[in-house]
Amino acid sequence: MMNIPFIITLVIVTFLLLLGIMFRMGKGADLISGYSLMSKEKKSLYDEKKLTTYSSYVSYSLIILFIVWYLFSRQGSYINIYGMGFFIIIYTCIVNVIIIKMSKKH
Repeated sequence: MMNIPFIITLVIVTFLLLLGIMFRMGKGADLISGYSLMSKEKKSLYDEKKLTTYSSYVSYSLIILFIVWYLFSRQGSYINIYGMGFFIIIYTCIVNVIIIKMSKKH
């Protein structure tokens, strides 16, 4: 019998790992929430390398969250999927705001 939670976690972790590697290489800035909607003039105020580097850290930290979530669920600890989803959404939004603020050129 296939372990569906493991497969789902593996797919998400693989996607986040590839995204993190792409960001770490300085590519994919247009995939970052908020940055892709800015005008060229506003984008020039940000250091794109810093922005993608910080975003790679977010991807890596989300990988850790998903692995911990999976390990807890394997031990019988029930973590509500809606609670975890809400936490991940809030975490990502807050971190995106911090990334945008930290990536401003001075």
